[in-house]
Amino acid sequence: MAVAGFAPEDIELLVQDGTLVVSGRVSAPQDEGEVLHRGIARRAFERRFALADHVEVTGADMNNGLLRISVRQIVPEALKPRRIPVNAGQNTGQPTSPSAGQPGLTGAPFTPNPTVVTADTTRNQHVPNAA
Repeated sequence: MAVAGFAPEDIELLVQDGTLVVSGRVSAPQDEGEVLHRGIARRAFERRFALADHVEVTGADMNNGLLRISVRQIVPEALKPRRIPVNAGQNTGQPTSPSAGQPGLTGAPFTPNPTVVTADTTRNQHVPNAA
């Protein structure tokens, strides 16, 4: 961000409710007479940036009128992908299917039910049973 004319002590960074607020305040107003236009270097400003989830501001530095703000994305362990090993035909006594060990579900492999066809005698057509 360009902040020419501001000293590092004139710049304030604040992170609040997922928003980064960058503000600049002129420390001592200078009496320059009548002014028709006052650029960014001579007036206070405030800019707001919405931060994404799991993003933190790690620091800021200023060099030659440019403010550089460093951010870092932190992915929680629960959201990181994890690799699951595949066992090669060994009976280790561990559950082998996701349903094993859950109440009401069996660890048997899934086999689909055959389609049940019933006859409608009034129209003489075969209708698959949805149940």
